[in-house]
Amino acid sequence: MPGPDEEDSVSSAIHRTLASLVLLLVASGPAAALDQPIAANQLKLTRSPSGRERLVFLSTDPAFLFPAVGSADDPAAGTPGGMLIELFSTAEPTGAALAVPPGPGKPGWRVVAASTPQYTFVNPSAPAGISPVKHVLAKRTRRLKITAPETGLALAGPQGAVGIRITMGSLVSCARFAGAAIRRDRANQFVGLQATALGLADCSDESLGGLPPPTTTTTTLPTTTTTTTATTTTTTTTTSTETPTTTPTSGTTTTLLPPLLPLTVEFAGGQGSGACGATRDGDGHQLEALGCGALSLGGGNGILLPATLPDGAVNHFSLDTSDLGCVVSLLTSCPLGPTTLTTPDFDCTDTGCAFGAPVPIPNGGLSACSIGTFAGPASGTVNLLTGETSATVPLSLQVFLTGNAVQPCPRCSASGAPGAVGSGTCDRGARAGLPCTTRNSAGGSSDCPPGPEAIELGTLTATLPVTTGTAAGSDPDGIFCPGQPNGGCFGDPACREITATGSAPNALLAALTPQPATLVSLFCIPATGSPLVDGPADLPGPAAISLAGTIRASF
Repeated sequence: MPGPDEEDSVSSAIHRTLASLVLLLVASGPAAALDQPIAANQLKLTRSPSGRERLVFLSTDPAFLFPAVGSADDPAAGTPGGMLIELFSTAEPTGAALAVPPGPGKPGWRVVAASTPQYTFVNPSAPAGISPVKHVLAKRTRRLKITAPETGLALAGPQGAVGIRITMGSLVSCARFAGAAIRRDRANQFVGLQATALGLADCSDESLGGLPPPTTTTTTLPTTTTTTTATTTTTTTTTSTETPTTTPTSGTTTTLLPPLLPLTVEFAGGQGSGACGATRDGDGHQLEALGCGALSLGGGNGILLPATLPDGAVNHFSLDTSDLGCVVSLLTSCPLGPTTLTTPDFDCTDTGCAFGAPVPIPNGGLSACSIGTFAGPASGTVNLLTGETSATVPLSLQVFLTGNAVQPCPRCSASGAPGAVGSGTCDRGARAGLPCTTRNSAGGSSDCPPGPEAIELGTLTATLPVTTGTAAGSDPDGIFCPGQPNGGCFGDPACREITATGSAPNALLAALTPQPATLVSLFCIPATGSPLVDGPADLPGPAAISLAGTIRASF
């Protein structure tokens, strides 16, 4: 049996071989390529302090070149098939190339040949497996989205401008984020928003970055040239490149919607007060009130106090109004989905998006700081007449031991609140002295993560079923979660019942006015494997969270 290092070596070799085959096929494909510059909603390239990378690209420009199903350009089964994603940076002359091979399956491609056809590529083991790319969604005239746990670029400093080129057979679409389209550009983070197609004459290397063609990627792909199909032709550009496309900030196209319908639902976190639930013993007697705006976690032997959730979190969820019945009648709930756009005023709700400001966990010399992100895309429903909401939030909490009992998390020197963004600098941590923005009244900011002086203890992952209704759980032995070592909850061995109560505004959300609401959730948190976390929290164990704030529909 091969050891772990040998298995990694074999996996990497397979990955490099498959990727090189795709690059070779693309390079030797038809020479007559059709270029199409497109508008793009977002390009996000990030690397966390722990080294985790993330690439997100989204365009809802209907002009992007969509291969006909079954054609030679079909990425699933065409000739050569597959997709090549190239990145051009003014700061990194070598650029990057991420290859997606052809072939059906999981991992692989799925084709939907409907009235609005689409291609979906999934590789759950990315950046290992058959491609460094994890997910591709290409839906004709609607959406082109790419996510990968690898950026392909070193991101050692500001990039200046970044171009992206997507090649499927002879079809080449491209976008460039420069100037006003750059929202954040610094070491380990590039965020570009709302790039227009104007100014891009074609998809050549010169237009996208003025750089030599990319020959390798940071995953040590072979140095096979990839410029033949992507750049040998700089022919005519369709008229859509001369007309700016208008795309909503949620990433949802407005083509089929009346102009006054809301496109997103916004939840803004505030400061909670009073009780939003309780724990009880086996006889129904109340043991402890659960505060609004707080997180309680762990089994009966846990010693952690409830954590107060920072105010100022603002997240946008997409509102699916393709079924106009839920909007016109207001009697049924409309589907909610993720958004991929982040601005200084709000955060997105897809994989990797911030889940509020970092949460301080005071515990004396073992005080910690938890950074929350979406571990997957959010989903759910909302009633626009009453505001009743149910959603599923895959959550990841990265826990750092800072040992600072007074201030467990670094802060931004400014302070903010929902609708009032403060700008300042990080007081300490990985980005000490660097610019930051915050919507939190205490200066908490996802721009200010802990630094190398902190010890990363592990990551808590859980799926939160949040609701404006009531969430309850009970067990005669106090074992609320699989593998829970000790009965009880939140440090009380007598706990046998947990109840959390939310509240809906019972007001018309389409009025666009923020309405008070509370989202609650009961869920299980698995063990992290770190005794410094699992011991004090008594994990695995239950958790209860209440998010006090406002909800509204927005455009």
